Amino acid sequence: ITRSDITGLDPVSIEGARYLTSRNWQVGTKLLTRLLSHPEPMVRVLGLSRLDPVNKLDKQLLEAALKRETNQRLREQIEMKLGLSNPTAGGDKAPAETE
Repeated sequence: ITRSDITGLDPVSIEGARYLTSRNWQVGTKLLTRLLSHPEPMVRVLGLSRLDPVNKLDKQLLEAALKRETNQRLREQIEMKLGLSNPTAGGDKAPAETE
């Protein structure tokens, strides 16, 4: 899962992420950092799912992930986790009133 030199869709990483999401597993900071910087979005999601923004270290990892995340959907999820965005915001905004 942490083979950072893999590019594109990697079946091993995807299946590993699916397996781990169904298990109660522990992850250290070093491995979590590698998961968060993996080229495959599904693997990054797996790492993000382990973070709790109430925990100071996890919040720092979320903030760092937000800075480097290129996938818009994942950016939005990180922002929501950090409390930086309103989940109902986005394309559903009412038009501004004019006088």
